[in-house]
Amino acid sequence: MKTLLALVVFLTAVAESLETGGGQDINELTDATFNSFLSVSKLAIVDFYAPWCPHCQKFAPIYKEVAKKAQSLRLDVFFAKVNCAATGKSVCKTLNVRFLPTVRVFHDGKPLGDYNGERKEGALLEFLQKASSSPNELKLTMSDAINNKIPSDVTPWNHEKAKHN
Repeated sequence: MKTLLALVVFLTAVAESLETGGGQDINELTDATFNSFLSVSKLAIVDFYAPWCPHCQKFAPIYKEVAKKAQSLRLDVFFAKVNCAATGKSVCKTLNVRFLPTVRVFHDGKPLGDYNGERKEGALLEFLQKASSSPNELKLTMSDAINNKIPSDVTPWNHEKAKHN
């Protein structure tokens, strides 16, 4: 039954994407849909963001363009995003998202790690081409493993102290 529900959620997202002509659009996931989406996605890349975050605002059009290019290259990668300040608060807390945007890669529903490369179309697309061909060979770390060094292209995020809504 759980698998059937996940399949229905996935097919609905695909149908909505095709109806809008977006092809492989970026799926907006919530606390309620996150696990279902990942359970039917072999390889997924998820952008954890907040609308007020300046680094997220800068990255959003890059992520969208990479999703379009990945579709034209027929990469077997599903794109999603989660709003940590609203509909995805619990997911972000559970996954210990510490920086925004956090771009996390999932394989068969399990997190492989965070993409920490350049936030540019070419670099991200090249990474995804490698990831789609051999995801188990990726060398990724989680953002919570970088200790106190904060990258320059992210905003620190503490879900418990966040006052932005």
